[in-house]
Amino acid sequence: LAFAIEPEDQRHHTKPRMRSAIFFGLRRPDLACIEVIALWLSIAATIVAFAPISAVAAWLLAPYLLWVSIASVLNATVWRLNADRFARV
Repeated sequence: LAFAIEPEDQRHHTKPRMRSAIFFGLRRPDLACIEVIALWLSIAATIVAFAPISAVAAWLLAPYLLWVSIASVLNATVWRLNADRFARV
């Protein structure tokens, strides 16, 4: 069974890596927060797009959306607690 990953689906493979590279590699939780919001919106849009086609497929993305929501809160908290450090950048 072969399948191709559509460009719309590829964003879900690259965005988490981008967020990790920005957060951990560049040590920029401020920029990573923007990226994780973009990822959250992308997942939400995918759920909305999948829902008319397959409710099961849409619901299977719900845990991923929940995890990204938790990561967003953690990311924003790190940014807030270190705001003085990033104000000078």
